[in-house]
Amino acid sequence: MRRIAMLFSAISLSVFALTAQPSTSLEWASNLGGISYDYAYSSAVDANGNVIITGEFRGTADFDPGTGVFEMTSYGIRDVFVVKLDSDGDFLWAKQFGGIDNDYCKSVTVDASGNIYFTGNFKGTADFDPGTGVVELTSPNSAENAFICKLDIAGDLVWVKHILPDMGFPGIPSSKGESISFDPNGNIIISGTFNGGNDFDPGSSEFIFANTLSETIFILKLALNGDFVWAKRMPGSSTDGILRSTNDASGNVYLTAVFSETPDFDPGPAVFNLTSDDGHTFVAKLYADGSFAWAKQFSGSSTTVGNAITVDLSGNVYTTGYFQYNIDFDPGAATYELTSAGSADIYLVKLDNNGDFVWANRFGSGGFSAQQGGYTVTTDQFGFVYLGGVFNWSVDFDPSSNPAYITSVGNDIFIAKYDASGNYIWAKAMGSTGENDYCLSVNVDLAGNVYAAGYFQYTVDFDPGYQVHNITSAGQVDAFVLKLGQCVNTTHTINETVCDIYSLNGVDYTSSGTYHQYFVNAQGCDSIITINLTVNTSPVLVFHTPDTAGCLGQNFQLGVQANGTTPIQYQWYLDGNEIVGATSDICEINPLQSSNDGAYTCVLTNSCGSTNTVPITLHVIEISADAGSDTSFCNSSPVQLQVNASSNYPSESGVLTYNWTPNDGLSSANIPNPTAQPMTDIGYSINVIDENGCQVFTNLNVTSQTPLTLNSQPPSKLNVCIGSGFDLQVGVSGSNPMTYEWTQNGNIVPMGGTEQYQVPVSDLSHQGIYVCEVSNACNSITTANTQVNIIELSTDITQTQAICLDLSTSLSVTASSNNPTESGTLTYSWNPASSLNSSNAPNVIATPDTTTQYVVIVTDANNCAISDSTIVEVRLPFADEEICLVTVDTLSWKNKIMWEKTPAQGILGYNVYKEVATNVYSGIGYVSFTNPAEYTDANSQPESYANRYKISVIDTCGNESEKSYYHNTMNLTIAAFGSTMGLSWTSYSDESGNFVPSLYYIYRGTSPTNMTFLASIPGTQTSYNDNNVFSVYYYIVGVMKTGGCNTGKSDMISFSNKKDNTDFIGIEDNRFSAGTITISPNPMTTSATLEIPNWDIANGQWLKANSQLKIMDITGKVVRSEPLTSHLSGSSPDETAQINILRGDLKPGIYFVELKADRIYRGKLIVE
Repeated sequence: MRRIAMLFSAISLSVFALTAQPSTSLEWASNLGGISYDYAYSSAVDANGNVIITGEFRGTADFDPGTGVFEMTSYGIRDVFVVKLDSDGDFLWAKQFGGIDNDYCKSVTVDASGNIYFTGNFKGTADFDPGTGVVELTSPNSAENAFICKLDIAGDLVWVKHILPDMGFPGIPSSKGESISFDPNGNIIISGTFNGGNDFDPGSSEFIFANTLSETIFILKLALNGDFVWAKRMPGSSTDGILRSTNDASGNVYLTAVFSETPDFDPGPAVFNLTSDDGHTFVAKLYADGSFAWAKQFSGSSTTVGNAITVDLSGNVYTTGYFQYNIDFDPGAATYELTSAGSADIYLVKLDNNGDFVWANRFGSGGFSAQQGGYTVTTDQFGFVYLGGVFNWSVDFDPSSNPAYITSVGNDIFIAKYDASGNYIWAKAMGSTGENDYCLSVNVDLAGNVYAAGYFQYTVDFDPGYQVHNITSAGQVDAFVLKLGQCVNTTHTINETVCDIYSLNGVDYTSSGTYHQYFVNAQGCDSIITINLTVNTSPVLVFHTPDTAGCLGQNFQLGVQANGTTPIQYQWYLDGNEIVGATSDICEINPLQSSNDGAYTCVLTNSCGSTNTVPITLHVIEISADAGSDTSFCNSSPVQLQVNASSNYPSESGVLTYNWTPNDGLSSANIPNPTAQPMTDIGYSINVIDENGCQVFTNLNVTSQTPLTLNSQPPSKLNVCIGSGFDLQVGVSGSNPMTYEWTQNGNIVPMGGTEQYQVPVSDLSHQGIYVCEVSNACNSITTANTQVNIIELSTDITQTQAICLDLSTSLSVTASSNNPTESGTLTYSWNPASSLNSSNAPNVIATPDTTTQYVVIVTDANNCAISDSTIVEVRLPFADEEICLVTVDTLSWKNKIMWEKTPAQGILGYNVYKEVATNVYSGIGYVSFTNPAEYTDANSQPESYANRYKISVIDTCGNESEKSYYHNTMNLTIAAFGSTMGLSWTSYSDESGNFVPSLYYIYRGTSPTNMTFLASIPGTQTSYNDNNVFSVYYYIVGVMKTGGCNTGKSDMISFSNKKDNTDFIGIEDNRFSAGTITISPNPMTTSATLEIPNWDIANGQWLKANSQLKIMDITGKVVRSEPLTSHLSGSSPDETAQINILRGDLKPGIYFVELKADRIYRGKLIVE
């Protein structure tokens, strides 16, 4: 190594061009490995210059680069090694980690105390305690599992963490640790990729990410003790190459890798997508809390692969990798395109802290098979950039026009140095004829020494100079580590603040910044002067407001503009007196007042001195105007108006202009003295304006008086119908206020103080002579007399008696008026007129065909009218009715006769007849027309025999029609033939022949209230056999009446009597003999008693306590439901059970009563 001993005071040299190449020399180089494949992936240098190298090895390998031997043998296929050498390359210690599967370490870093942190991934079970103890981690599914490990300076385990797979999500969970670094707060930043579900909190808590894509990027932040801080992921992101991350002095995190498709690079809830078709490089920045800052990409016609990233002390970002064909390396709107010389070229790109493009360089050789790539990049304390990787053929590493070619013998290692502007400093190469010579890690210590690590094969000369330092790999591939010495630069820093200009060594500096002057001494090393320069400039006046005038009351500004070093202090003065608070480049005067008139100056001061403005004269213009006092005039002639106006600065104001608004009645709106003749009161606003826009407003109110003129008055005579209103109105024009006084027969009427006198409802007291007197300040006028006559008509109509249809009756009305002369001839109008012999005579003959109300209206000549009315009752003759259906009521088990009512035919009611002997019928009941068209024969015995029924009609005149055709009920009987029940019945017959049964329906059930359909047979058949009957059943026969008894309604069924087979089955269960509720009185008015025979109340106590009595209307709706507790009486099987019910809120109509006991009991209730 060269040692520089030179005093800064000796710098009296010329400034050399930066192309002068300082010397570098090999300090030492070593290999690590055995007979298999051994790789160094990452290295770090601690504060003492010790070098830590990490990677993987297979089989047995010697990790002591000196004469000694320190061999380690892998537990499985691949194991992780960590080796520590001192600054001279001498062996300190080596450790191994792993299990029987593949284990990798991709990145290592050290803290200020020399503790070592590294990350990678393992499979299965791996031991991470390099000592005698065992600390095993296990990947549950034998997939790759990321780990983070901390060793102390002696290589002993402090702690190890891993990202635990979560099997509760789709896919195979796995993770890889790719990169590790420190932030300024001592936190550890780990980046990598994962699949499936993984818990990123290595502690007892959980922080789970899950994805279904491959290789999603994660960023994990841990505290110094390994505790979880936060974790982020970039949704949808994936990478097939190397992922590298780093951080800056503020703890912000930077990442680079290759990506495809359209991932979201914002780990938060927002979305920031970049799109790549062929695989492009991204560079992303997260803030220290993990939130998204920015993401950029290098895109073009082919692929870019990002392999490494670093940040200098100023926050500039450097990234390297390789690319193909044409790629735009400016991630902004501009374009900076580079084209590769071969199939893959090296790129080195600089972005600023916002991700904006600074510069980009490419290095490569021609030929399709040429392979180059940058795999590591770092910077030193002076901002120099160090690049490492692999190259092929002959490559020019100088991006300028001065070539600096290096030629490889195979795929060779290169290490290059550039300044912060991308200018070439030096480049070194070393390699063999093999294809596996790669530099993957470069570090620089504070003394400028360069450390590199990677792997090689065969024999490589690691001395980049003219000397030879050959090392031959022990196996297929060996890891290497080397140290290059650079000259120790002498430095001097100047911190200077000057005004306007600074000169040093013949160089003038006129702007602030950090500058470097480089000198090369006799040893070829740099002597560097760093100038931290602040150049302040004196304030220079660029503009100021000229002399001006402003209007009183306006907001006004005076201003100056100046260049110079900020902050510039401003102070405004008025007539030499400081204006308190006026300390900015704008002097605001809000609003202008007379006291603001004068000469203004502004003194501008900064760290380099002061500058005064020339005086700025400001005149505050004040316009005054006076229009005099308000005035009143008679509008029959105009009035003269005058406004007097002036300015305190007549010459600046110039000619004054006038604007009167509104301009109604003015001779001119733009002169100071117009005449006015407005016809109504008016307020004028006068606006006086000078040539600067300064203005003033003044007001003048003018009252216009107009005499009264009579425009309209009431008629001389007005006839009013009593009870109607009338309206007397006078129309007057003139000035207000006006007064109105109405009189009737010389007497002042109340509520008569307006131009309109209204009587809403008149009576005889309103008759008389009306006059109105109107007055205002000018005059009075009186209307002519108006005679108001109140007309009252009266009538008397003769009442009539009821008549029968087709007869006539006479109707007469007598009418008169209280004022026959004004009423004139009376007219008559009868309605309805269709059944009258005349509709406009006082006496008419009426022949109505139905009961009719006749109204007569009597009208006089004034259209006053009165009406009277009378009703003529017409009694209509009867209309024949026919029976619709006879049936057995399944509730009462009595015969029911039903018919259809003919509406509006004068029917009073119906007589019901029953055949008592052959063709001999006797009346059994009467049904009013207002009641339902049905009748139940309470004395019928349908169980014993069939009956024939007829009905007749009673009309409203008391006439009875002929009897209708009879309808014959059905009677069912049962005979038994063994287990066959033979059913036979009398056919349903209709004397008219209109209703012939098409089918008979047979019903059977265990009780009369529990019947189900059994069969249907043709209407010509009146018997049916029910076979294999061994139980007690009830039977009913029914016949369908299509359309029921109301046209368009539902079909109805006529039922026969019920019949059981107990005589043929065995002992009758007397439960079946008690199924009917008897109700009396029925119809009911206030209350009724329900009787249930043969019901054993003692055995039914639970029913008494729990059952409900229901009453339903004819639609089936329950209108009342009550417990039996308060209604039931009777105590033995021999005693009829009685239930008392009250009418309550039941409306007139037909209801059904239901009680559930040993079966359901029902009865029909009629309420009047």
